[in-house]
Amino acid sequence: MSKVIDISAKLRNEPKFLMVSENKTYKVDDRKNTVLEINELLGESGGTAEVMDKVIRKTLGDEAFREIEEMELSFDAYQSLFIGIMAAVQNKTYEETEEAFRKAV
Repeated sequence: MSKVIDISAKLRNEPKFLMVSENKTYKVDDRKNTVLEINELLGESGGTAEVMDKVIRKTLGDEAFREIEEMELSFDAYQSLFIGIMAAVQNKTYEETEEAFRKAV
């Protein structure tokens, strides 16, 4: 007799969003291939600002990246943005991701 393992409920493809201000919310690209590219970037260069730029552009898109650049955020705020993106991609809380980020830096 065959056995069916139903994983359909686990294969949710719900979009994730990052709110950066009251009127600015961006969809986060957390698809498998995007995450693999992010992991490759992080593995090659660590957590440099250039890598953070590439990750933000890859996950939020060019238009969102330009808008964020126009905000002229402090580096601390930029790190918070990066941590928020990584939390969404990894499906973790901001706090969990921030703790891991601070340990790695």
